[in-house]
Amino acid sequence: MIDFKTEIKGTWFYFVEENPDLGGVCLRLPTSAEYDDIQRLTVRPGKPDYHRGQRYETEKTDKKLRTKLGLRKFIVDWKGVSLDGQKLECNNETKEKMIRVQDFQLFVGECIEKMIEGNKTLEAARVKNSETSADGVVVQAD
Repeated sequence: MIDFKTEIKGTWFYFVEENPDLGGVCLRLPTSAEYDDIQRLTVRPGKPDYHRGQRYETEKTDKKLRTKLGLRKFIVDWKGVSLDGQKLECNNETKEKMIRVQDFQLFVGECIEKMIEGNKTLEAARVKNSETSADGVVVQAD
């Protein structure tokens, strides 16, 4: 049985997996409701576009605000993070500073990909553990 939790604590990713004392970043994937909130706050209708007599609706996205709001949801905490020799606390201002640092940005991106792959693994396990009867009804194996 897979037990799901409503509380989203995040997952720690360490800079050096063999030595967590060197620091790491705690990340989580935003919920669909949080994605919807970000979409609602950052996307506005644009001027309609006309092409060959057809009207097309357009949208304008505030990419800077979208990134800022996304960071607040993705990055939960960190430890052992410094920028130019200065240790940084994890808050919204320092999240914005650190995401401009290419190495940090790449590390966070790779970790997010791992989290998404983890969800694919969960789905594969769910499919593998279910059986389909002759009439097409899926029966969950325990």
